[in-house]
Amino acid sequence: MSISKRIILTGAPGTGKTTLLHAVRGKGYQIFSEVARELISGGKIPPVWNKGKDDTAFGDLVLNERIKQFRKAKKNEYHFYDRGIPDALVFSQLMKKQPSDQLKQAINEYRYSKKVFVLPPWKEIYHSDAVRKESFEQVLEIHDYTIEQYVKAGYSCVILPKCTVQERLKIIFLNLQTSSEPKL
Repeated sequence: MSISKRIILTGAPGTGKTTLLHAVRGKGYQIFSEVARELISGGKIPPVWNKGKDDTAFGDLVLNERIKQFRKAKKNEYHFYDRGIPDALVFSQLMKKQPSDQLKQAINEYRYSKKVFVLPPWKEIYHSDAVRKESFEQVLEIHDYTIEQYVKAGYSCVILPKCTVQERLKIIFLNLQTSSEPKL
């Protein structure tokens, strides 16, 4: 049976996902970067930062790019993602918007590995920048929404502790080896 393993690393902004993904890439695995950050940095569509404003075009673009990432995965190989399609639900909830039918369908159609690794808010490493504008209080809210939405979508959340990158890598690979899914 051919499989494609899609492992999500998710969490609120500024929790160490990108650093952890670079370490995963250093181990020889394919990674997919955070789509929204790339789009914002590239100036494709500036996101709407204030609640209540229409950000549908940006959300649709992020969703379409995440679907493209999902489809790029090769069979029988492991892939690690900086956030997945269900993360769009998190930001819909944060913006007090109803998720589109397209998003709901994508979440059901494009399924990742059952275990999702969540990096919790970590005040000591959090910093805002030109793209990451959320306050730490918003980061805490996003963290709660992330767990809620992934569980509702049928995933099992593994909360990674606040520790070194190497220790987090060990935890991820141990979890993947002890799951009922195919071994690394």
